[in-house]
Amino acid sequence: MNTVTVNGVLVDGINYIGGDGTGWELQPDGLDNIEVDVEQVMAQALKCRHKLVTITGHYTTREYIERGSTEVLVAERIRLASGRQ
Repeated sequence: MNTVTVNGVLVDGINYIGGDGTGWELQPDGLDNIEVDVEQVMAQALKCRHKLVTITGHYTTREYIERGSTEVLVAERIRLASGRQ
């Protein structure tokens, strides 16, 4: 399991086909959106909704009924990208 760090705007309330998904995405500037599992860091995620953040975590693959194999970033730490907490 490799640790990664990614910057982007953290968005909640995302709806996926068939309801398959975490409901959270990271929207990096100029890149495809990344589905994010924030279960381990929900308190930080709620404080950082719709803000530019830095997420540290690891990727895993989830098997969804409608969407099939989907790469998800499991967040282990979320902080504001500017360095503020």
